[in-house]
Amino acid sequence: MSRKELATAIEMPYSTLAGIETGDQGATGQLAVIADVLEVSGKWLTTGQGQMRRTSHYVTLAPEILTQAIMFVEYDETLSGPYSPEAKAIRLIDLCDMIVKDGGKPSMATVDAIMQSARARKGSGEQP
Repeated sequence: MSRKELATAIEMPYSTLAGIETGDQGATGQLAVIADVLEVSGKWLTTGQGQMRRTSHYVTLAPEILTQAIMFVEYDETLSGPYSPEAKAIRLIDLCDMIVKDGGKPSMATVDAIMQSARARKGSGEQP
């Protein structure tokens, strides 16, 4: 997909998208939309780390899965402090991926991974 096609798909001016790609402009609130259109994980898009491709298409995501992901993010925030809107969107996408991989219901391993991540962030003083 070309930059022009992506800009059209996400209903963003071409110059704004170009600025985000070059780092000249912030992408607050837009990264989740860009990741969705490109069908890549939010974490990979912002950091280059983790799995590039998502495990599912979110247009078919069950409301229960999104609800669970939101609950985990809220719990994470109570342990380690609030996320920025951009970080929260990325975290929600990643959590939905984890829950979908678990077959729609988070496994104990997923719950443990989420809690360890929150504790580590709190311990490091990292700001989301």
